[in-house]
Amino acid sequence: MGTRGLFSLGAIIRMLDDCAPKHTREEKTHKLWIYFDGKRFLLPRGRKGDGFEAEIQRGQLKGLIKELGLQATCVGKHFPGIV
Repeated sequence: MGTRGLFSLGAIIRMLDDCAPKHTREEKTHKLWIYFDGKRFLLPRGRKGDGFEAEIQRGQLKGLIKELGLQATCVGKHFPGIV
């Protein structure tokens, strides 16, 4: 995991638990729906069986941060250089 490339879904969920404590998640067949502050964002869950070890692209992570309006200071603790 770094500032470029791919990030594990598990690391993103840990960041959400810290930076968006009131978020909820709904697992669908191929997507993880994340709800926070009246907004929704979809993340891919990867191939069947990947679970929370699926890899998420940098652009998708940045879209999640922007769409949900997460605080840059909090996100920066988990992913330095992403915001």
